Amino acid sequence: MRSFVDLERTLGSQPLKLGSRLARLDFGRGREGPYRDQLPELLRVLAEETRIASITASSAIEGVTVAPNRLEGLVREGHEPRRFRNRNEREFAGYRDAIDGIMKAASLEPITVPYILHLHRQLLGYT
Repeated sequence: MRSFVDLERTLGSQPLKLGSRLARLDFGRGREGPYRDQLPELLRVLAEETRIASITASSAIEGVTVAPNRLEGLVREGHEPRRFRNRNEREFAGYRDAIDGIMKAASLEPITVPYILHLHRQLLGYT
């Protein structure tokens, strides 16, 4: 494992603004506790928007894109469309199910052949 002892060599070529932004992010890490009780609805909405952005971006990496007007029905829980219009929508929904299964698991499962096959079934469940 590499150490961050020599930060100048590691991060010296990065723009100064990037370093200051990363420092602010690191400072806020793990400090969501007080806000969880004060603004639970805001945190829920932010978590859902982050989930949607993550699923959309990860699918786009694989070339799977969905029309913006169909995104709502494919990503939001409880808004499953009656019919998929194309293969991209089917693959998108499968990826959503696999990611949701991983994220909602109480504990991380070890990577085993049966677990990989389970994820594969979820990914291709609609295709």
